[in-house]
Amino acid sequence: LGARDDHRGQRNRRIAKAGGRGARHADDAHRGKIFAAINLQGVAEMKLNALTGRIPGGVTILGDARREILSLCSDSRVAEPGSLFFCIPGMHVDAHDLAPDAVRNGAVALVVERKLAVDRPQVLVGDVREALSYIAQDFYGNPAEGMKLVGITGTKGKTTSSFLVKSILEQAGHRTGLIGTVCSMVG
Repeated sequence: LGARDDHRGQRNRRIAKAGGRGARHADDAHRGKIFAAINLQGVAEMKLNALTGRIPGGVTILGDARREILSLCSDSRVAEPGSLFFCIPGMHVDAHDLAPDAVRNGAVALVVERKLAVDRPQVLVGDVREALSYIAQDFYGNPAEGMKLVGITGTKGKTTSSFLVKSILEQAGHRTGLIGTVCSMVG
């Protein structure tokens, strides 16, 4: 294993040991927001430049690329000291406009699609949503690498099939989770 692979393995073990949980702002629940802010207590922080290495399409870091990142957030109201804030443009609100609020709340760096007049390091990317997916993977130690996934598609019977597969796998001794339109369960 290379040094990077060993670092990921150590990070995965620290994350599992920490048992971190995601936090969500109350107003976001009814809007179906999945990601607002997540901070794993007891997990070593990462440097900004280490989190941006796999983002496709070219990345420019404006400012201190060695800034320590303690948490990730996409909601300026839940930004905290050490947060990396993702300025996601939306249909009604562009989070680039909320970057000053995130900075006031403690965000130490921003992921942006355009340079902002804010005194914080900025990761300039083509698509903030895409960058978020790569950064979150690396920050949390690529948890999907240790999972086996089953996808069920079709017109009818997906929910029934997913519950049948879940039941079969559990009877065989596997821990399972299920994400669907009816419910989401963590195994």
